[in-house]
Amino acid sequence: MLAFIMLVGAIIVGFCYFISLSLKDEIDMKTMAFLYKIGVVLSVLAAIGFTIYIGYRVSVSERNLLPFSVVFMSIGVIVESFRICKDWKKIAKNFFISYLGSFFCFLPGKKERVYDFENHIMQWPYAFLLVYSLLFFIRYKEKITAKLTEGITLLLSISLLYWCLDVGLFSDFDNKFLVFLAVFVVFSSLASIFYILTDIELTKKHRLILSIWSTIIILVFSIDNIYNVYNKGDLESSKLFSENFILAVQHFLLGISSMYFVQNAALIFRFLPSKGGNYSEDLAKIKKEHIYRYSDQQVDSYLAFLCLVYSLVLYGLNMKYHIFPRNVMIWFVIFTFPMILRLSKVKILK
Repeated sequence: MLAFIMLVGAIIVGFCYFISLSLKDEIDMKTMAFLYKIGVVLSVLAAIGFTIYIGYRVSVSERNLLPFSVVFMSIGVIVESFRICKDWKKIAKNFFISYLGSFFCFLPGKKERVYDFENHIMQWPYAFLLVYSLLFFIRYKEKITAKLTEGITLLLSISLLYWCLDVGLFSDFDNKFLVFLAVFVVFSSLASIFYILTDIELTKKHRLILSIWSTIIILVFSIDNIYNVYNKGDLESSKLFSENFILAVQHFLLGISSMYFVQNAALIFRFLPSKGGNYSEDLAKIKKEHIYRYSDQQVDSYLAFLCLVYSLVLYGLNMKYHIFPRNVMIWFVIFTFPMILRLSKVKILK
């Protein structure tokens, strides 16, 4: 019943907001504001009631339904949100709307014969993360769409080769599909690395290809990060500080990368034709977005060499000594190398 009331409240808020935007001149704005406030109050009360009920079920359950690692994931989301928009009011509003939207994960699935409320509670933090990322992406699309350079593509290509080695993609030569995939990855990675290390002009066609390739790699790493975090357990399952620290870092990075996952997924799936749309126009738009986001300036050769040495040394050490899990090391290399260059005030582009 509480879930139903909450959903009704959320629908009222959304409906009133839609009406206020589309019929501003035909409806008394005072009446509209009054109805909107009613919807907000109803949604808040329903959300509080439903949250209390979730808390009760978590407290009486024998399972750890809401691990402490969710806190680090939320911190990552908030930190990255503030870095992008720098407005706590907008973040709080987006947080509240996403909090309401995440309750839809408690609706039974089509193939769910026996409803298990506790399983839905375990899925709830990830549903919130998805809704929050989608809303933030829609509002701050241009700010989230990071500018790509040859240096970033070089880092990503080297990281993808390391990822393939670590997951064992090159170990099973009996599977034809894996062999084809391995050949494609190696060829594409080496081709992009060779192109970046040379002084070939960055034409629009080359920038389009490099942008799509970089986007695919980021999407692969994001999915791999989500999969590893979801299957590595929680902070309460281990008593070792080192393991808890790594898990906390993984959840923090997941919170940060969640918004970029949505953005990169959209940049890839928009190449697929949509129903009722003009595919030629849609294709031209998405191509322009990829070309625009990729810098036409080239990276100096000595910086490319430093990038190779930095990434190969860290990945080599990690493969031998298993310092961090694969996904943590990959994101560590991707984040830290540009940061080191900025701190040292090295000129990155020619």
